[in-house]
Amino acid sequence: MKHVRFIINPISGVGKKNKLPGLIEEHLDKTLFTYDIVYTEIRGHAAEIARASIEEQIAILVIVGGDGSISETAAVLVGSNITLAIIPCGSGNGIARHFNIPLDLKKAIQLINSQSTITIDIGTMNDRTFTGFCGFGYDALIAHRFDNVSKRGFWSYAKLVLKQLKNFNPIEVECLESGKKWENIFFCSVANTSQFGSNFRMSPGSFATDGKLELIIVKKPSFFQFAGLLYKSYFGDVRKSKHTETISSANFHFRLNTTLAHIDGDPFHLTTNTIKIDCIPKSLRIIAK
Repeated sequence: MKHVRFIINPISGVGKKNKLPGLIEEHLDKTLFTYDIVYTEIRGHAAEIARASIEEQIAILVIVGGDGSISETAAVLVGSNITLAIIPCGSGNGIARHFNIPLDLKKAIQLINSQSTITIDIGTMNDRTFTGFCGFGYDALIAHRFDNVSKRGFWSYAKLVLKQLKNFNPIEVECLESGKKWENIFFCSVANTSQFGSNFRMSPGSFATDGKLELIIVKKPSFFQFAGLLYKSYFGDVRKSKHTETISSANFHFRLNTTLAHIDGDPFHLTTNTIKIDCIPKSLRIIAK
């Protein structure tokens, strides 16, 4: 019998994870699995649990949380024999949505029962690892601000996005291979998956299984142009906007004039303005449809 370990982030998302222990007991197939549940206590604890789980030869590690918790755990599991499963309980759940993992808790548990797996690429940014996106500029600013918001969820995030829009100072990006420079940039992101979350697809051409990443450059828009970008990212193809440029490659090397950054929504400050991005192809096994 395979052993499944559930890692629950008690502060992610909007509270539905509190129902989870009872749903696990009810819907996890006990003819296939034994299980235990571990709660994270501080940022970084999920990574410690993941390292211990590798040593214990746990078969499936289930992250109950948002993109940050997924990315923190995936970074440890790269190249290991453990399969990662996801029960999305974040604010946007961009990684789970990309892989068509149900947002409904019961259905997400039942997907684990199916043991349907794919092997995905992972990205690295200098000395850090990302599953979905890393970003610099406005999305990084919002990640830093949102990290200090007590009330989580989509509407808290949306309110913050609009509030910070007016006074944001654009950044500059320089490609170190070609020498090309971009000025007046709203944000610069590198994508392994297609969306930031809540079905806003900033990189619809990203698949996480093709051995490539996408560099997305977005010029600073006016308020109405920003609304148009949001509309295209949700209902259409944001790549058709004159404000965006997308480049696909297995690696990128560029220079920035900002220290604000995020990895899958978790904010941090850069210690260098030189960024090296690489794709690690087919390096993590996950349960997905």
